[in-house]
Amino acid sequence: MAAGHGKMFGTMDETDMEAGGGMRLNIDMLIKDRRPLIDQLAAAVADLAKGEAEYDDVFMLRFILTWEKREGLSKAIDACRETIVWRRENKEMLDHVCTPGGKAPLEDKIMKFETVGPAGTLGGLEPIYCVRTGHCNIKGLMSTCTVKEVSDWLHFIKERNYRVCDERTRKTRLLIKCITVVDLSNWSLFGGDKRFFEALGDSSKRAAVNYPQLLGKTAMINTPSFFRMAFSTFSVFMPQSFLDKMALCPATGTHLPGAQNASTCPFVRKYCGEDRNTIPKFLGGEMTTPDHLVPREGRRSATTTSPR
Repeated sequence: MAAGHGKMFGTMDETDMEAGGGMRLNIDMLIKDRRPLIDQLAAAVADLAKGEAEYDDVFMLRFILTWEKREGLSKAIDACRETIVWRRENKEMLDHVCTPGGKAPLEDKIMKFETVGPAGTLGGLEPIYCVRTGHCNIKGLMSTCTVKEVSDWLHFIKERNYRVCDERTRKTRLLIKCITVVDLSNWSLFGGDKRFFEALGDSSKRAAVNYPQLLGKTAMINTPSFFRMAFSTFSVFMPQSFLDKMALCPATGTHLPGAQNASTCPFVRKYCGEDRNTIPKFLGGEMTTPDHLVPREGRRSATTTSPR
């Protein structure tokens, strides 16, 4: 997130008021404006929600915002009902994943091949999740785990960012979403694997149902010249809702000495001011790079940490 961000992050600013609710909008106003729809949704899922505190107006709001201008209330009802059932069936695992030291199924094995995880915040609010694709061993991962195992892992770990966003939304009364940064430095065209794209696509489709309004934007940074060609290959596996939130950043070499700092990015300035302490150094900030985002050969351990 360093030099040359103007165009990509300018696009992010332009879509900040996208259909479905933008980042840091006042949720009390959103709930007030959508009270009839929220009440209809709550009534339609009451037999499953059973009055549990988790399934309140804030929970319902994310479903309404996602579907109100796409497939309408009926789709919001279907997605919400499916999600409540899924959350209840997987409650033990979802709670475990978010406890200190808690792991998703096969997480230790998967992280031996991955360089991914929490990467700070935008001004202490939106969690940043980073995927350092060029430092992942995707072929090794997919030779060790099945498509379903990787898809399940990708889906379960979203619960960590969901709970952070939900907590901060309720505390600030602003709609908080997660920002994903895909760092393509050191990435090779031959480093991908169709099976991984299938797993990623499957988990993204499931997230569109179970985690509405969780993703604010996915920023692709340090992209090589051949990226657009490669993108056309993996994009066929992704849901349109995911693709709509992707943006290319023209910045390159953000991890190199002498790169301009993150304060040159208009998006960072808007949400962080001049504070770069919540953004890691390899993205142009001042925060020490978390161990799980250090290239695997230089990592002290193969664990992830909570994004808090």
